[in-house]
Parts: sequence; structure tokens; C-alpha cells
Amino acid sequence: MTPEVEIERTIPYIKQIKQLYPDMAVGIDTYKLPVMKAAIDAGVDVINDVNSFTDDPEKLPYLAQQRVGLLTMLNGAGTTLQTCQKKCIPFLKTTLKPLRMLEWPLTASLWIKVSVTPNCLTASRISS
Repeated sequence: MTPEVEIERTIPYIKQIKQLYPDMAVGIDTYKLPVMKAAIDAGVDVINDVNSFTDDPEKLPYLAQQRVGLLTMLNGAGTTLQTCQKKCIPFLKTTLKPLRMLEWPLTASLWIKVSVTPNCLTASRISS
């Protein structure tokens, strides 16, 4: 799906939800920077990126200037807990280092999501 189509399909809903429920936290799941920018302009509170914000060098510098929470994830579907644990440490080291080096807004949150199986989900909050 192109960023334009994703924007057409999501941004009107984000705007409507924020208009009707201004105190409700709204998140979007996207790895496309243009969609992230449009969602932030529409008032989104959290962005979930399946690529951990590492696939585009423009993402982190842009997001560091925004007041939005980030959810980065490691998808361990199809692995055992032991295999996922072996993947998790290197993932956290490589993913968190660039995120922690940014000057993170105090009002933003960083979340890490590790999905081991469809029945097991772990999320941890990291604040700066």
C-alpha cells in the first residue's frame, strides 16, 4: 500500500477520534515516514513501527522533535521462548542505542513490544 492510500485510510479516523475524544490516546501502526508525519499532524499519540524506526535514517531525527510515544517491536512469531530470548538481547542493544542517543521529549514514551507467540505478548515502557 502506498503512503498516500494509507494516509487516506487512517488520518480521517484519527482526526475524528481526537475531535470527539480529545483526551483519548490514539496510536497508529506504520513504518512509512510520510504516514507518521500525517498522523502526528492529525494528533496521534503513539506510533508503532514494525521496523523499529531503523529502516529510514530520517525517521529518528524527525521523531525526536515530536511529542509522540514510540512503540518498537521484535516479532518472534514461530519461535520458542528460549529462541526469542536469544534474539531479544541483540535486538534491544541495536534498537535502543539510537533511540536513547536522541534528546527525547520528557512527555514522550518509548515502548518495546516483544511478541513470542500469538498467545504471549510482553511490553515494557522505557522513559527518558
